[in-house]
Amino acid sequence: MQRASITKHKLSVHEGVKFICDQCGYEATTRSHLTEHKKAQPDGVTFDCDQCDYKSSWRSMLVGHVKAVHEGITYNCDQCDYTAIQRGF
Repeated sequence: MQRASITKHKLSVHEGVKFICDQCGYEATTRSHLTEHKKAQPDGVTFDCDQCDYKSSWRSMLVGHVKAVHEGITYNCDQCDYTAIQRGF
């Protein structure tokens, strides 16, 4: 499931852990995110927000978007200004 989190953010941004797609250069914060990126719907299937123009290939990202943008539920990194839609592990 593709979700932002403080834990993943800290590993990726503050510790430099990244998983890079060998086909397009996409940088994922976890190996599973990279796997999901590679398996993304090639036929253009998207999940659309019913409140704005946001679209995603993953339903979980749409759910996180709605919580963060339209419901104001976010979590802040204690080392920088990053804001996530999930607290972490």
